[in-house]
Amino acid sequence: MKKILSLFAGVVFSVSVFAQLAPGSTAPNWTFTDLNGNSWTLYTLTAAGKTVFIDVSATWCAPCWAYHNTGSLETIYDEYGPTGTVVPGEIMVFFIEGDAATTIADLNGTGGNTQGDWVTGTNYPIIDPGTATNTFNTNYAIGYFPTVYKVCPDNKIYEVGQASPQALLNSINSCTFATDAFPSAGPVSLQCATTFAPTVTIKNNGTTTMTSVDVTYSYDAGSPTVYNWTGSLAAGATTVVTLPSATFTAGAHTMDATTSNPNAGLDNNNTNNSQTYSFTINTAAATGAPYTNNMTTAT
Repeated sequence: MKKILSLFAGVVFSVSVFAQLAPGSTAPNWTFTDLNGNSWTLYTLTAAGKTVFIDVSATWCAPCWAYHNTGSLETIYDEYGPTGTVVPGEIMVFFIEGDAATTIADLNGTGGNTQGDWVTGTNYPIIDPGTATNTFNTNYAIGYFPTVYKVCPDNKIYEVGQASPQALLNSINSCTFATDAFPSAGPVSLQCATTFAPTVTIKNNGTTTMTSVDVTYSYDAGSPTVYNWTGSLAAGATTVVTLPSATFTAGAHTMDATTSNPNAGLDNNNTNNSQTYSFTINTAAATGAPYTNNMTTAT
């Protein structure tokens, strides 16, 4: 009987596509304990400036299993989670079991109502709320599985869906942060001289005016140099920073640029701080120049 009810629930959850919380609404707070006995509170994480991703799935749900096996959430957790290999501590990820009838055996892949082993290889916390599942589903307007939400540091919630790792990380940029600087553009891609002053465009993606930021740059994976920018950059505005002149050989080159320490403090969103730009030095002489035409003939 349990399997029949679960399959019926899968039909219901697959057609109620307009039941999710409104984008930009406030995510209800919750406190749950994961399978390892660790307690987590949503608002504690967001107050610490973290963006929280929540995968609400069910062990019997085939689309949930398919997305789980893409490894998208594992990837961003490995790179930006508490012990991230790229920028640690920027995000948090949770799997929340959305069927109150699910057992621990189902999560481990040994029960009779599961697509497989959800626990082995999952590096982020798995939560089985048990009897609290129904309340959670109501509070979060869960209309189908999987529902993948993003909760920003200001507790605003958005559905991100079954997105790729890069799309998940890009979605963080739509969150609101007090301080958030990033290099939005690099030097002009084609240069005609071997010596010129490269530029990098800095955007203030935060809500407070930015008066200083460090720009660390390097060419062709060489030694980094720090340029200290100061000024007054309003929220949402950009400014072009002209770096000291440098000399390059003819051909293709790269410039790595990283922003840090906006307003001599922490950047609340480090997922967009580093960019790599390409440019080419072309010193070939022009041919057939100058060319003039007095426009007096038919040709």
